[in-house]
Amino acid sequence: MPEKNLILTLFLWMMPFLLMGQVVNIESKRFITDTTGWAGGISVNSAWMQNKQRLFSFGSKAHVQWKPTRPNLFLILGEYGFTKGNQSVFQDFGFGHFRYTKRLNDRFAVESFAQAQYNKANRLRFRGLLGAGPRYELISQKELKVFVAALAMLERNISVDNHFFEGGRLSAYVSFTYQPSKSFKLINTTYYQPRFNLWSDFRISGETRLEWGIYQRLKWITTYYYSYDAFPPEGVPLQGYRLNNGLKFSF
Repeated sequence: MPEKNLILTLFLWMMPFLLMGQVVNIESKRFITDTTGWAGGISVNSAWMQNKQRLFSFGSKAHVQWKPTRPNLFLILGEYGFTKGNQSVFQDFGFGHFRYTKRLNDRFAVESFAQAQYNKANRLRFRGLLGAGPRYELISQKELKVFVAALAMLERNISVDNHFFEGGRLSAYVSFTYQPSKSFKLINTTYYQPRFNLWSDFRISGETRLEWGIYQRLKWITTYYYSYDAFPPEGVPLQGYRLNNGLKFSF
């Protein structure tokens, strides 16, 4: 059974999902386990603030993983959230993701996925993705694991200005986990997603996560996100970043 986690956030997100609304980092959502069965969880949060105006925010997450046999893995993710003021909606986002991974041997696996999302802060009315491709474990050591993958995907985008795009992209990523001891873990995943017919139109996103054991079951977690879109929707910056810090208590 996976451990249950209680995350106490120390720094409030000022613009949640401003970065990841364009590229969702699925690699960081996997539960690493050798056992079969179900794992996952559901969370709901809300906040209310009053100063010059009233602000209300709401968020919910669902994360389910099913491993019926060792070679097969099913992953389902869902997320929705918004922030509203007196007469304005500052944030409104959501996405759903389904992924199937079949391990062919100790190194090779094949993946397929489907995803739908929207993010009003990024002027994205709808994005649908459908893709598949190989995944390879490049390094498999006790302290260091490195994965590479190259998936082909079909993308369908509609902006809030009704600009439409449909075409193919490469979704390639490199992911590594470095854990020299039980109290220290460093995880990084970097995505590169160019269009097949226009390689100058590409997206890059990265997530780096550091977990440092403070005392027994208590850990400090720092997560840094970065994203770059060579051709973002009008009014959205080319790049963005976010830094999160928090505590994780496991029991």
